[in-house]
Amino acid sequence: MLDNVPSITTDFEGNVSLRGNQGVQILINGRPSNLVRNGTEALSSIPASMIEEVKIITNPSARYSADGTGGIIDIILVDDAQLGFNGSVRANAGYPQDYGLGANLNYQRNKVNWFLNTEVEYGNRPETGRTFQSFSRDTTYIYNERSETDEIEREANINFGADVFLPGEQILTLESRINLENEVEDRVSRYTDYEPTNDEIFRSIDENWDILQRTTRDIYEEQRESDFDVRAQYENTFNGNRDHQLVADLDFEFGEENGETDFDQNIVEGTGEELQQRSFSGEVYREARFDVDYEQPIGEGGRFEAGLRLNYDWQDSDYRIEELRNGSWVDAQENSGIADNFIYLESVNALYAIYSGEFEPFTYQIGLRAENTLIETELDNSGNKSSQNYTDLFPSLFLSYMLNHLNSFQVSYSRRISRPWSGELLPFVEVQDDRNRRAGNPNLEPEFSDSYELGYLRYWETGSVLTSLYYRHRTQVVEDVSIIENGITTRTPINLATEDAWGVEFSADQELFEGLSLSGSLNIYQSYREGE
Repeated sequence: MLDNVPSITTDFEGNVSLRGNQGVQILINGRPSNLVRNGTEALSSIPASMIEEVKIITNPSARYSADGTGGIIDIILVDDAQLGFNGSVRANAGYPQDYGLGANLNYQRNKVNWFLNTEVEYGNRPETGRTFQSFSRDTTYIYNERSETDEIEREANINFGADVFLPGEQILTLESRINLENEVEDRVSRYTDYEPTNDEIFRSIDENWDILQRTTRDIYEEQRESDFDVRAQYENTFNGNRDHQLVADLDFEFGEENGETDFDQNIVEGTGEELQQRSFSGEVYREARFDVDYEQPIGEGGRFEAGLRLNYDWQDSDYRIEELRNGSWVDAQENSGIADNFIYLESVNALYAIYSGEFEPFTYQIGLRAENTLIETELDNSGNKSSQNYTDLFPSLFLSYMLNHLNSFQVSYSRRISRPWSGELLPFVEVQDDRNRRAGNPNLEPEFSDSYELGYLRYWETGSVLTSLYYRHRTQVVEDVSIIENGITTRTPINLATEDAWGVEFSADQELFEGLSLSGSLNIYQSYREGE
C-alpha cells in the first residue's frame, strides 16, 4: 500500500522509510494504532477501498507527538456514514496464495449511526534466501547459507461501534476492535563451512576450497496474537464553526502474543554436534491513552490550538530456550543469565500550544510541545533494573510567503525524538539463525533530530509542482554493533553515531484530461554518519 506513495520506500522486511529515514511515526486517522505496534505488516489488512488519503508530514507541528525523527505518515480512512442502511462487500485474490474477504456496513437512524467493518485474510508466502560471510584477521572463517521458507498467515479482525449525534453539534463515538492472527513459518537453512587458502576477506566462494562441514537446520515456528481496542471520542463543534472545536479521545488497548519454535540441527558432512532445541516466547501488554485537543479562531486569520496527552504503556515479556540432552529438556547454554521475565513500563505525558496567523503576504505558525518520558525496565528474576526520566521541549516553526495565487515559498523547522521501542530493549538472544543472532539493549537511549526545509510551490491551471530542499541533523543515532565469537555473529543496538542528511525532492501532478491525472516524485538525498 505505501509503496505507491511519494517519498516513501519499504524494504523486503516491511520497514518503512521517509526520505531515507526509518524513524517514521505511522498514524491512523491522526491517532496511534496497535495495528503498527510490532511493525507495518498489519497495514496490509486495510483494504485500499477504505483509505481516503495518505498524508505525508515531513515537518510535523507541535500538535503531533514528537516521536519519529523522519516525520509522520497519517492514513485517513473513509467515513461514509449515510442515512439508512448502506455498505459494501469486497474480496481479493493474489499470487502466491493471498486471499481476503471483508465487509463495511453502516446503519443510521435518528441520532445514531452504527458501523461494522470486518476482514478475514489468508496468505502463503514462499521465500528463498542466501547469505555469504567471510571473517579474517584473528579468526579465518567462511560459510555459505541457503534457506527456503514457507510462511502461512491467517488473520481476522472486526471493528464495531456507533456515532451518537448529541444536541448542539456534538458527536460521541464508541467503538471496539478485535484482531486475531496466527502465523506458521517452516524454514530449512543449509550451511556449508569452508577452509580458505589464506586470511583474506573473500566476496565469493572458491571452488578449490575444502569443505569443513555441511549442516541443515530445520525451524518450525508458530505465533498466535490477539489484540483488543476499546475507544471513546467526544467532539464538540462550537456554533457550527469547524475551526472552533474540542476533541477528547480515550483509548485502551490490550493483548498478548505467544509463540513456540522447534529447532532441529543435523550434520550432513563433517564432524560436529547435532542439536535439538525449542524456544517459548510470550508477551502481554496494556496501553492507555487520553488526548484532548482544542482550537479557536482569534481575530481575522489567527488561530490558537492547545492540548495534552497522557500515555501509559506496560509490557511483560518472557523468553526461554531449552535443548534436548540425554532424553530430557534442559535450559540451553545460550539461556544463561537471559531466561527471565522482562517488564517494560513507558509513560509519556505532553502539553502543546500553537498560534497561527498572517500578515500579507506572509502566513506563519509557531508551536511548542513539552514531553516528559519515564521508561523503566526490570528483569523479574535477576532483579536487574534500568530507569530513564527526562523532559524535553520540541519547537516547530512554519513560514509561508505568497508571491501571487500561483507561486509561494515555504520555510519550516521542527525538533523530533525517536524513542527505542520495546523490542530493541529486550535483552533476550534470538537463536533462529544459528550463525546470526540478535539481542536487545535495555539501556538504549532516544535519538533526537532537528529538521529544516525550504520549498517552492508552483500552480497552473491543470497541475502543480513542489520543489523542496531539506536538511536533518540527528544525534544519539542507534546502530547495530556485531560481536563475532566462534563463527557466531551477535548484533546489539547502541547509541553510536551522529548523522547529517540533506536532499532535494520534486513532486508534481498533471491532469491529462477529465478523470485522468498523472503524478510523480523524485527524491535525491545523501547522509553522512560518524560515530566513535
